[in-house]
Amino acid sequence: MTAHAAAASQLATTWCGTERRTDYTASSLGSLPQVKVVYAYPSDAPDRFNALKDWLQADVAAMADRVAAAAGSAETIRFDVGTDCPSPLSYVDIAVLQLPQTAAQLQAMAWPDRGAAIRQAVLAQAGNLNLTGGLRHYAVFADDTLPASGDRTSGVGERPTDASPDPGNLSNGDGLVANIFGEGGNPTFIPPPSPGADTSDYMLHEITHTFGAVQEAAPHSSGAGHCYDEQDVMCYPDGGPYFRAGGATQTVCNLPFQAYDCNGDDYFNFAPPAGSYLATHWNSARSTYMCPLTRCQTAGAPPIARLAIPSAWSGAPFTLSAAASTDDAGLAGFTWDLNYDGHFDQTTGTNPSLSLTYKDQTPGVEGLVKLGVGAVDIDGALGRAYIQLPIRPPNVFLGGTHTQQKLRTARASGISYSVYGGGGTVRITLTVSSSVKRRFHLPSRTLATSRVLPASIQLAGHVKLKRAILNRLKPARSLRVRMSARLTPLGAGERAATRAANIVLR
Repeated sequence: MTAHAAAASQLATTWCGTERRTDYTASSLGSLPQVKVVYAYPSDAPDRFNALKDWLQADVAAMADRVAAAAGSAETIRFDVGTDCPSPLSYVDIAVLQLPQTAAQLQAMAWPDRGAAIRQAVLAQAGNLNLTGGLRHYAVFADDTLPASGDRTSGVGERPTDASPDPGNLSNGDGLVANIFGEGGNPTFIPPPSPGADTSDYMLHEITHTFGAVQEAAPHSSGAGHCYDEQDVMCYPDGGPYFRAGGATQTVCNLPFQAYDCNGDDYFNFAPPAGSYLATHWNSARSTYMCPLTRCQTAGAPPIARLAIPSAWSGAPFTLSAAASTDDAGLAGFTWDLNYDGHFDQTTGTNPSLSLTYKDQTPGVEGLVKLGVGAVDIDGALGRAYIQLPIRPPNVFLGGTHTQQKLRTARASGISYSVYGGGGTVRITLTVSSSVKRRFHLPSRTLATSRVLPASIQLAGHVKLKRAILNRLKPARSLRVRMSARLTPLGAGERAATRAANIVLR
């Protein structure tokens, strides 16, 4: 293989293990998002895994090293690793799969149909290929499926069309498949590539499609999933609508090998310049299938995101909290889906809380909003949690007032209250309900100056009595009063609300 400026991915270059047709879980990375490597062969072709196992391991290690080099030794692809050998996480957990079609049937198909047939066969076995759970993309080396003549397209990879720069990007989903077509009997699986390239270019190209490359709006996009600046793994003259005049590529990075994103401006840059395309659009370096280089052989699990369900009133601020989220390795940040579209609209860094305000769409009628949080851990894995939150119309509740309070305390400090309102301001008043002693009778009137309080939070305190009232209360031994709290609505069409509580002062 052509030499590349590569970082150590900690993957061995020869394979050790026992051939398996299911996922090996005794040694694994757990349920972290991973790329599962599959060796597949037609129903009437020989199983050549034993002859190709070292080549497959070396090809995967080369891909991991090349991505690590492009990321400045910061990250690489998280492949599913773990076998029954010493140092098990140095070896790729390769599953062997027999396809339902014959070699002739597969080779006779147009390459998109061949890719779809292989994809269908892989996903039909997903339960056996992913026993630890979690997200999986699949890198399938399909042996003896490349026709000897005619269209010799080397492979195909699924690419979601989604340029949104957040963890909810479609390429961070589950079950995308990349495959390359091999030649039966070829000791290097696939024909030698063009000068300046090596065999790892083939699968690295296809698996990078599943990581979201190349989006149509990228600076050098062909408009058909590729790019036109060389030397680049993802660039070639594909005839796309955005290609340069004449349909030719342009040499921008004059390198002896294919770069992983020439100049780091179309689909992968671990540290894109502020305001650049990859800083403001989807960047495959942010894929949940990437991992910090120092932790790519560390077992773990994605975060468990949790959202507390607050009380939310129309027009009143409330706090959405994901503080109960957990992770075995540590949380790195939080991002929020505020319109339930699967994309995350706002990030708060390491702060697990976000202050929001919603207004009910129909005044006086309770509505629902769906809100979500994405918790990202230090391994780059994402956990999601969603809630349906009722947005209540403006209302007020008066509670926590003891039916009996000490008259002595009321004279000195006022009458205690506890009130919760939503949507506006709350005005608290005290009025006489009736007199306990006949000789001490007050007509129904306000006993204390009204107090205006902000709504939407729990409020507790005392309403102090007017001096004139205090003087008249001196001879009284008991008194029954009514405390009322009235909500002032925020906008037209919203209703006011009143709650009351009777209190006996003794």
